[in-house]
Amino acid sequence: MKKQKENELLIHTRDSLVLLNAMAHDLKQPLTTIIGFVDLCICNMDQIGEDNLKKYLNMVLKLAQKADQQIALIAQNNFDLSSLVLVLEKFDLVAFLEEMTNCQRAYFDDKNLHFKLLIDEFPREVTSCLPALEIILRNLISNAVKFTPMDGEISMEVTRSDKLIRISIQDSGVGMDAGQLQQLYEKGRSKPGTCGEVGFGIGLPLCKQIADRVGIQLTFQSQIGMGTLVHLEFESIT
Repeated sequence: MKKQKENELLIHTRDSLVLLNAMAHDLKQPLTTIIGFVDLCICNMDQIGEDNLKKYLNMVLKLAQKADQQIALIAQNNFDLSSLVLVLEKFDLVAFLEEMTNCQRAYFDDKNLHFKLLIDEFPREVTSCLPALEIILRNLISNAVKFTPMDGEISMEVTRSDKLIRISIQDSGVGMDAGQLQQLYEKGRSKPGTCGEVGFGIGLPLCKQIADRVGIQLTFQSQIGMGTLVHLEFESIT
């Protein structure tokens, strides 16, 4: 009995540390984006215009609110993060994706990337693990931006077949060979992006662990020089 309790404690601690790392990694991006928006406004105050200034400030506000919500969720769960991503909730998938990609506009604009969001006609309301989905998607989009050169293209297509939701992210980036695809989830294998962007090499490994935990399936297709296609699939729980 004592050994069983020790094993359960070890598993619980390991899961909590994994998710704490994921949250810390996920909070870094909105904070970086906020810094970027503020720097953009300061450096271009005379040319930016009132409309653009309001747009950027609204994005900064949304990103700050999102970061605050994540911290509040962690505190409310007394840092028991193993249950945090397992909470099911109903949400408008289209509105969620539009807001998420709008918050990435600074990254798209910084590299002059053309972004398209393609959504089939289907019932918008889904039930899933929103915190987990948000962590995974934000990392996938960040990677697509990181490894796509200036003036490239990124598209996100959403399709639905009954309860099965598929979100596909295609980029025109540098791509990967078969060996790189096999090592995709190994920690510490981050390499610089097309404009020298750096990472910690923990994003995709953590995404994979979270995806497996909540029943989200990730598949990657890629070729050197031909970009990368990622499929994210999950079932809307009724």
